[in-house]
This record gives sequence, C-alpha cells and structure tokens, in this order.
Amino acid sequence: MPRTNVTTYSIIIAYNVFTLVGGFALDWPMGNVLLLAWAETVMFVVGGTAANARLRWQSRHGGRKICDDFAVATVDDATLNSALEHPASFFFRDLIFCLGHLGLAGWIAVWIGVSFSVTAFWVPLGLAVFRHLTEEFTDSLADPYVRRAKDLRAAHDADRRVFTQHFFVFAAWGLMIFLSVHGLSHVLVLGMVGLYVVLKTFVEVQITWSRDHTVSVDQARAARVEKLMSGH
Repeated sequence: MPRTNVTTYSIIIAYNVFTLVGGFALDWPMGNVLLLAWAETVMFVVGGTAANARLRWQSRHGGRKICDDFAVATVDDATLNSALEHPASFFFRDLIFCLGHLGLAGWIAVWIGVSFSVTAFWVPLGLAVFRHLTEEFTDSLADPYVRRAKDLRAAHDADRRVFTQHFFVFAAWGLMIFLSVHGLSHVLVLGMVGLYVVLKTFVEVQITWSRDHTVSVDQARAARVEKLMSGH
C-alpha cells in the first residue's frame, strides 16, 4: 500500500515548477535553473551514500547480509548491485561524473546567463536542501522495514539522476556548439533547459513512487522464497 501521501508528490512538482517560473517569468537567468538542477543531483548522491552506509552498518551490527534481507525481494539486480557498493566507492564514482557535468553545465550556464543573487539562486538552493532534509527526516520516522526497503533503492535512484543529467548536459553542449557555429539564437537551449526540468521532475516522481510501493514483510518473504525455489 502506498505510504507517501499526495503532499510529497506535490512538493516535488511545486519545486520544479517554481524553478521554471523563476527562469521564464521572474527573470532568473536560465543558467541558474541548470545549476540548481545540478546541485539537486549532488544531493541525491549524498542521500544514496548515506543510505548505503546505513545498510552496511545494519548488516554489520544485525548479523544479516544485505543480500539476505527479505526486502531484497522487492528490488531488481541492478538496484541491489548499487546498494551493495561501498559508500565511499559509490560517492566518489558519482561525484566524478557530477564534477565533469559541472564543468560543462557551468559553461552552458555562463553562455545562457547566470546570477548568484540571493533571490535567484541561494533561496531556491536553500529550499532544495530543506526539501531533501525534510524527506530524510520523514523517512527516519517510518517503519524500519520500509526505511530499509527505501535505502536499498537510494543508490540506484541517485544513479538514475546522474544518468539523466549526463544525457542532458552532453545534448545541451552539442546543441550549444551547433548554435554558435551557425550563429543561431540560444532560445533552443533555453527550451532544452525547460525540457530537462520536466524530465527530471518525471524521474523524481517515479523514484518516489517506487520507494513508496514497498510490500509487507510477509509478501517480501514469500517473494524471496519463491525466487530461491525457482533457482534465480
């Protein structure tokens, strides 16, 4: 049964709409929207690292390996592999990608306009941090099994955000070069930033939905037994 009410989804959509409104209606430079999205991806990576650290700590002190947990029955192999990765290895792997993205995204942001004013950058950045901290705090109050099932997904969810950013940044970089060579307007890049916000909103909602639909312990145990019996 879903455990997250509509408020969580509303917050995700509202924040992303807020950044779009800022870029298109409140005269924020569109480069700000791009850099804010990058900062949020880093927050997902930090959250995934913390989740992997919790899983390892619980495994070490609880006497049960991560791969033997009943909650594993609720995730696929790719998700489990991300959860089994050492927190430091996971963090630095994704951080390297994010730093590379920052170089390209920073160049694009300068080209289409960027400002580090309080209202156009630091306030929305603070709201993003508050959003993620609030979600983390809310998860900490959840049933331990539900929290563990969410932690199993967190690293893979962060990878999905990094991949989304990776795809967009390189596409925007190529488009920027094309526009510069042909002397065209950068309106297309602005539209692409807007499309990126829509895409990342979809990914975030999908991530929340998958975390939200964890099954009961009994269902997970039955699925685990069935998986073992089938030889997979």
